[in-house]
Amino acid sequence: MALDVTATLDINAPPEAVAGVQFDPARDPEWIGGVDRVETDTPPPLGIGSQVRRIGRFMGRQIVWLMRVDAFEPARLVAMHALESPFPMDVDYRLEPLDGGRRTRAGIRIRGNARGIYALPGPLLGPLVRQSVLGDLWRLRRIVERG
Repeated sequence: MALDVTATLDINAPPEAVAGVQFDPARDPEWIGGVDRVETDTPPPLGIGSQVRRIGRFMGRQIVWLMRVDAFEPARLVAMHALESPFPMDVDYRLEPLDGGRRTRAGIRIRGNARGIYALPGPLLGPLVRQSVLGDLWRLRRIVERG
């Protein structure tokens, strides 16, 4: 089942502050609800070619997925492609400066092709993923705005 989900949330902090959390794989378990642990297969800092293995859960099942960074713009964009995952997917993190860079619109887009047990929810999968991603953005916002 084809999946293309985008969610955005405005954060009262400059893009550099948001990127400091969102673009740091070591901090993924703090704000990504389905991530329990992260292993970097390449040394920091994050950049094109970096590989990040996430261990977590989705729909009540443990999953492991390895993402490779295919595009990177500091404090603007991280575009990743799944090298290993339960289903093929691409994930983009975008940061758009607002109010002269004092605020940020943080966006996450997930594209993929759910298969196997992950395709079972059918048309409900998109809304489930969007709700999960919005929850991630709200956690990210709380972390960044608290400083």
